[in-house]
Amino acid sequence: MLGRATPHARRILSLARQQHVQAQRSLHSSHQHAKRLLKKVGLHLPHLRQHAHRITISGGAALLSASAMAATPITMGSLPNVVGTTPVPAEQTFAPEPLGPVFVDVAEQFPILVQEQLPEGLNQPSASQEEALTQIFQQRFGITARAQLEGNRLNVTRGRMFGEQHLPLYPGDTIDRHRINRITGEVADPTANLTGMVPGLPSWGYFAPNAASVTPEDVAREQWYIAAQTFLAPGWDERTEELYKWFKYRKVLVVNPETGQAVVACIGDAGPSPRLNRHFGGSNEVLIALNFGRTRHGEVLVFFVDDPNNQIPLGPLTGYNP
Repeated sequence: MLGRATPHARRILSLARQQHVQAQRSLHSSHQHAKRLLKKVGLHLPHLRQHAHRITISGGAALLSASAMAATPITMGSLPNVVGTTPVPAEQTFAPEPLGPVFVDVAEQFPILVQEQLPEGLNQPSASQEEALTQIFQQRFGITARAQLEGNRLNVTRGRMFGEQHLPLYPGDTIDRHRINRITGEVADPTANLTGMVPGLPSWGYFAPNAASVTPEDVAREQWYIAAQTFLAPGWDERTEELYKWFKYRKVLVVNPETGQAVVACIGDAGPSPRLNRHFGGSNEVLIALNFGRTRHGEVLVFFVDDPNNQIPLGPLTGYNP
């Protein structure tokens, strides 16, 4: 629906979503008892309208178990007639969907569904919340992204991301060349000169030995890279060499939980320092894709992309245009 809307309409929808999220947060913080009660009975704020609709159309069938309802079609003509209504012909039957939390219109509800799984403040999500986020990401983007992959994980999956400088692709690379895509010749980052380039080498060295050896994959990796605190990952001290190789250019899904904007990036550098009170760094292109182009920082979720056959390209995920 958003893809067919005008830019003005999309802006209104985006503002409405942000107001929705703020209202929900306000209710959760001011009325913790209501939040606990809703959670106890298996209801969530974004799903209340869907639950009410299903209860209405089921004509009281909500008293049945979800599994029994899904297995046995209900004949409307067999239900008791309500005074003042017209009976529905018996031949009109339907099998209602099971009640319970479901992902309805995930594209519209995505930021709210994500934030439902996040603790207050900047605390880390629990294992069950991380698994729920994995399912939400799968529903929204059609890719599998996990907090832990092949037994490995980062020190955090939720944190503050700040802007990083460009990385040199090869010995002698200059910042001017990062304004232009070395493969297509198109303008890649018009603000490259303002961003600058790191004075030393990235953690895994140059992407290519010389300019002639630069591949499209090298360009994409430098363009869509993040810095992560791999040196703080569980098991780093015991398996340093193994994890050093495993993290190199590892694909990650990076999500802005406030807006739902997301990008597939790779871990191209290690950092930032824990003394800086931040958890991730992002290239200029990553920040822009996440709507951090002006502030140069923001909260993110970072999950490993399960892509053993290297089929998922790096870059912004399409389908969401606030």
